Amino acid sequence: MERVVENLPVRLRVAFRLRVFEGLTTSEAATALGVPEGTLKARFFRARMQVTALMRQYDQFGPARKTGQHGGANSRRPLEVR
Repeated sequence: MERVVENLPVRLRVAFRLRVFEGLTTSEAATALGVPEGTLKARFFRARMQVTALMRQYDQFGPARKTGQHGGANSRRPLEVR
């Protein structure tokens, strides 16, 4: 997931990292960035949507599907997202 997050625009990436990886609340993250809570919420929402879309794309076209390992077409185990 960190590779996906690194591809986000800076403002979205920072909001996502503070909330998900650092565990800050919306209020704490907004204060840390010096932005209103509504701005932080919007950035985090957009970041989540992009991360979700990119993870789905990776699931569909990523190396796990091509090799047939860990949930690929020839595997009996479901794909594990780490």
